[in-house]
Amino acid sequence: MFKFFGYKPDSITEKVFQLSATELTNIELHNKLQTSGKFEFLIYCAFCILQSNDYSPEVKSKYLRHLVNIRKDYGVNLSSGATVDFVNSRMRFYSTELKKIFNSNNYLNGNIYHVFYESPLTITPRQSDNLPEIIKFSSYFMTITKRGAF
Repeated sequence: MFKFFGYKPDSITEKVFQLSATELTNIELHNKLQTSGKFEFLIYCAFCILQSNDYSPEVKSKYLRHLVNIRKDYGVNLSSGATVDFVNSRMRFYSTELKKIFNSNNYLNGNIYHVFYESPLTITPRQSDNLPEIIKFSSYFMTITKRGAF
């Protein structure tokens, strides 16, 4: 799944890449993702890793660089700089969405469902109208999220 583009990752970085691949497999137990939806999910994995105290700044930086390097494999036709900007905007998006999820008993994560399944890589995420799928997705998503940064 992951190509390392000419560098040999250390064992911790390799472990983080493998854990992301495992989590991607887990989220697809709910429903298969489009190729671009897989990239969206890997951005979410990056968000979790960045929030964690379990990994060094070097590992976090390597993961983000790797994410930018593999973008074309996932149908992302942005330049490196534009991809970094997009990933940064998604970090803000995921932060906002998780605050809503954890601060409300009634909030369903239809916005995250939308960017994973309905319109990956969209600039303007919106709330999905597919309530039955959102409800099913929410349990998978929360299981992954509660594990934190893997």
